[in-house]
Amino acid sequence: MKKLARIFLAVLLMAAAVLLPSAYNIKTVYYELSSDKIPPAFDGFRIVQISDLHSRDINELIIRAVEKTGADMIVFTGDMIDRAGDRDSVLELFGALGGIAPMYYVTGNHEWANKGKSDYLEELKQSEVRLLRGESVELTRGGESMLLAGVDDPNGPENFAKTGKTLLPPDSDEFSILLAHRPDMFADYAEAGFDLVLSGHKHGGLIRLPIVGGLLDTGMTLLPEFDGGEFSRGGCEMIVSRGLSGAEGIPRVFNRPEIPVIILKCS
Repeated sequence: MKKLARIFLAVLLMAAAVLLPSAYNIKTVYYELSSDKIPPAFDGFRIVQISDLHSRDINELIIRAVEKTGADMIVFTGDMIDRAGDRDSVLELFGALGGIAPMYYVTGNHEWANKGKSDYLEELKQSEVRLLRGESVELTRGGESMLLAGVDDPNGPENFAKTGKTLLPPDSDEFSILLAHRPDMFADYAEAGFDLVLSGHKHGGLIRLPIVGGLLDTGMTLLPEFDGGEFSRGGCEMIVSRGLSGAEGIPRVFNRPEIPVIILKCS
């Protein structure tokens, strides 16, 4: 019996060694994007991306991670709340991060599945975060500007299929960034003319295997194409965050929660 107990304990310890880092040890991942369209005033501009929190109350871990990044802007790319999750901790997170940098937000599918979505959208309007729903804003710095656009998840009314063609001014030569929860429409985002797209939704493939990468996405698609990382298409770059949470009933394995930091460089 003692031998069986030792074996059982060893298995538990090995499981903990695999699963705990994948649940609580946030990794900050840095990407550098160079373009001659990036204005000199924005050279070195740092965008911190937070995605797919799903109402997890790990605010202190997130705040500590973001404070170390030197963020110039913080963006939230959807599923910050879960379909049945609490909203209070997420609103508290916005309050804490608001003193670090300007914040922008787009919805994911779980925002629209949440029964309290109407209240939550109203609460966002009262918070320090700017909700982008099929609209774009000018980012200005040192007398120069870039364009930031955001769309609802396709579950919402202002999705890209409806608003995409209106998000970029005709013949605009400004560097443009799109916040869109789902990466699967990358071809449409690139065709629309965006230079950089920030997405989430795939949770890094949940279980990551060496060489193979992400095994499953949140829709249980095997070997998802856009599981996480950087992708290129027709002059458009897309960063897909692996997010900060898992899926219902499936833990993250070899897949640490992450916060991407995109550093813009004027080439």
